[in-house]
Amino acid sequence: MAAIVPIPILGAMFNTRLVGIAVSVTGDWRDPTVVPLGPEAVGQSLVNLMGATFRAPIELLDPFLGTRRSSEPRP
Repeated sequence: MAAIVPIPILGAMFNTRLVGIAVSVTGDWRDPTVVPLGPEAVGQSLVNLMGATFRAPIELLDPFLGTRRSSEPRP
């Protein structure tokens, strides 16, 4: 929804407050199990996302730069 607000016509149509609730969905698609996630799970997911974002360029360039020794484990 945040991506729609800057678009003039769509932003005016959807200019309302939006509340998101983080959930975990498991099981078969015909009978899913939906469990609301606590704030700590959401916070940890954001930390993991930021870490992966910062590591991506390094891991992408690493084979070309040869900065990691082959005996070092990958994170």
